[in-house]
Amino acid sequence: MSIDPMVEEFFAEVNDKYYPQVIEGLEMLESGDMSQALEILARPIHTIKGVTGFMAGFEPASTFTHKVEDFLKALQAGDIPSSEKNLGLAGRGVTAIFQVLEQIQTDGELNQSEADEILQLLSSATAGEKETLTPMADCISLVRLDGFQVVRITCPRLHLEEHRAALDEQLREIADGDEAVLDVTDVRTIGSSVWHDMTAHAARLQLTVVGMRGSCRSTFHSWGFDRYFDSCPNLEMYQERRAEAESK
Repeated sequence: MSIDPMVEEFFAEVNDKYYPQVIEGLEMLESGDMSQALEILARPIHTIKGVTGFMAGFEPASTFTHKVEDFLKALQAGDIPSSEKNLGLAGRGVTAIFQVLEQIQTDGELNQSEADEILQLLSSATAGEKETLTPMADCISLVRLDGFQVVRITCPRLHLEEHRAALDEQLREIADGDEAVLDVTDVRTIGSSVWHDMTAHAARLQLTVVGMRGSCRSTFHSWGFDRYFDSCPNLEMYQERRAEAESK
């Protein structure tokens, strides 16, 4: 899909304005401040719904966002229980809005099966039915290389509780004092709470983060996590640096 100036301007605002607001709202949601979290989330989501409705090719994103917005409004009004499961589903739906936007921007269409699964979960939760959420944590894996281990993350956005749990599980597989790399090349954004959870592992491992870019890198430095982790532009440079150190 060709990108016109309106689309370029919209995505600049998504990355610079709307997504940081959403991250703030989601982190408040995880901390239990549901009322304030939903207030914060409502503004960017309502804007995204409206703008995408007038952007050629992005109408499915508007429809999807509208349904997520309806679910958040039902939570806010008390029409559905504010259970841990429903709050987690709210976070999943909000995150999916940005995945849908990226899919349309990159591929010209959304992944309909993924979108339908999430919308079915929202619908079932609204109706009080029980459904099983397909795990998202498959995008976090541990790879053993020669002399060190790599935790590879392919989730475009990393901040949900299930992501944090899966990441913690993989890092716990690495023995204290071992050399490890966190490869976030495919990650656009990482919530500050995820970085915070990883500081405990940084204290016991020789842990280096590679592949940071954009908002991911900004959060890392602005919150001061560079005090706890080493970093390198990419895995190839890390391996070169490592080989050079071993040759001395």
